[in-house]
Amino acid sequence: DHVFTSGSPAEILLGHLRKEPQPPSKKAPRAAIPSRFDDLVLRCLEKDPGRRPASIAAVRRELENLLSEEKASREMAAGFRSATVEELDAMAIEFLENPDVPELAEEIVNLARGAKAWERGIDILKQAAEKLKDKGARKDLLYKLAAIYEKDVKDFDEAAKVYGRILELYPDDEVAEAGVMDSLRNLGRYDDLVVMILDKLSKAEDEKSRNGLLREIAALYEREVNEPSKALLVFLQLFESNPGDREISDAVARLADATNGWEEAFGTVNKILNQPNVPAERAVAVCNIGASWYASKLGRNDFALAFHQKALSLSPSDETALIGVARLLQSKGEYKDLINILQRLADTKPPGVEKRELRMEIASTYEHNLGDVKQAESIYSEILEEDPLAEEAFTSLEKILTRQERWKDLAKFA
Repeated sequence: DHVFTSGSPAEILLGHLRKEPQPPSKKAPRAAIPSRFDDLVLRCLEKDPGRRPASIAAVRRELENLLSEEKASREMAAGFRSATVEELDAMAIEFLENPDVPELAEEIVNLARGAKAWERGIDILKQAAEKLKDKGARKDLLYKLAAIYEKDVKDFDEAAKVYGRILELYPDDEVAEAGVMDSLRNLGRYDDLVVMILDKLSKAEDEKSRNGLLREIAALYEREVNEPSKALLVFLQLFESNPGDREISDAVARLADATNGWEEAFGTVNKILNQPNVPAERAVAVCNIGASWYASKLGRNDFALAFHQKALSLSPSDETALIGVARLLQSKGEYKDLINILQRLADTKPPGVEKRELRMEIASTYEHNLGDVKQAESIYSEILEEDPLAEEAFTSLEKILTRQERWKDLAKFA
């Protein structure tokens, strides 16, 4: 994540010069980042170079020590440092007098874990949260409480409620919002999750955000709720605004196949094409996608050809449409029309390998499919005149001239 993100480029630059960055633990409160890591990162971001670590080697050494200590601490926590409820209650007296001290809150958590007294530890943290007047300090403590519900007690319903309390304090807190959504997902409350995403969707200010939320809803319907028909409808909304997105069009094809929803899919295709003043580039993309669906999914090459031809009527040199038509003509054995399309495709290419390969395909079609050896020989010869080292063209021409015993003509290219 970037240190400073909001505002204009000038404001971001001023932020780097004047503002103090937030510690990582504030940016990711659900991650339980240790305070020493915060200190190290903030020292690396010091405005005064003299106050930063001396070298990357020094940072590495300190980071390795920190990670080693953190690992030992976690291993100790995993082994449940022994404690008693009496110790927990004794610490609670000091903590409730100083609820804004993070170290005391952490000690309450450790003692509750060691005494296997989560209910009592949670009650103490709740009391402390109610005492706090500072919204920021209360938020930090609520995050700690939510983490207990989420990771230790596995009570996702209570975790969602605590994250909800954070959102009451800070309605735009994306981390708390993600916490609620993760809790709902763990509870299997997908309808509530969809409602929450739809609420976010109604507030989204740009198309990128809206599309991201629609993708999230579609993924829920497809993978979690197992309702592919609903997922298809959501992906069709996305397809309507992003017909050139390959991932979206592939999802539509997959779901239309699974639900026999091709009528809905092509309904959306026609809806896009019938929009007034639809941009040519957009229409071409939709035509080519419709053609690929007809050819690869429904076996209707006739409809596929019609869609590609419509794309070419809008953009005569569109490569995707030309290649699509070429494949369909080849499968139908319509070689004269195929040659015309291959020539149009070759005309779009600058001199080079691609253009030469297309001309070789044209020559091969003349020779092997239409039996016009003379025309094929002419094209092979032209290629060799342009590039005497074109081995494939020489080999093809050599076979023709050898069969006809035209040794003198062959010698010209040897």
